[in-house]
Amino acid sequence: MEEVEAIVESFDSDGDGVLRYDDIVKLLDMEEEEERDATIREAFSAYNGLHHGEKPPVGTAAVGRGEEHG
Repeated sequence: MEEVEAIVESFDSDGDGVLRYDDIVKLLDMEEEEERDATIREAFSAYNGLHHGEKPPVGTAAVGRGEEHG
């Protein structure tokens, strides 16, 4: 229950103890950002493990997007 109270306190924009639509959207956006950040960290960690921390070569495709670096 303390966790729920902490979430409400953190995201309750007007301090009335009730999460409104905009508050919930902020909460969900943060969750998505944390998941995305974790995925990116995991991908780069795996890449660094394969290349022993070396700088990626020019022209290496961006992780998950197929874009070229250069």
